[in-house]
Amino acid sequence: MSPKNILVVDDDELVRKALQVNLERAGFNTDIAESGKSALRLLEKQPYNLLLTDYLMPGIDGLVLMKHAKERFPKMRVIILSAFVHSGLQQKFLACGADDFFHKPLNIHDVLKRIQHILKPSTTVPQ
Repeated sequence: MSPKNILVVDDDELVRKALQVNLERAGFNTDIAESGKSALRLLEKQPYNLLLTDYLMPGIDGLVLMKHAKERFPKMRVIILSAFVHSGLQQKFLACGADDFFHKPLNIHDVLKRIQHILKPSTTVPQ
């Protein structure tokens, strides 16, 4: 089975690089983008299995980015990250199509475990 492709989008370079290093150690192919705009350019070049994006970024935020990505690749999985804590925010992201949401600061082991679960091949046979 070939490695899964993940696009990491965060305007914080330390978060971006830490996620990239840990995801690649776990066997994922990882591209990074510092903004929603640069992520959209990467999405035009190739599909990804998972979009891992920050919510609050200058320009295009993570929610808008997710909507654009899902229009182009409806089966793409999405996890949104945010240091911004607001009641109802997680439900809003999930209702808009995100697979999960993590508050920053991140526990990288929890994030990796969730990504592996989300991207594992289905054990059910499609009907």
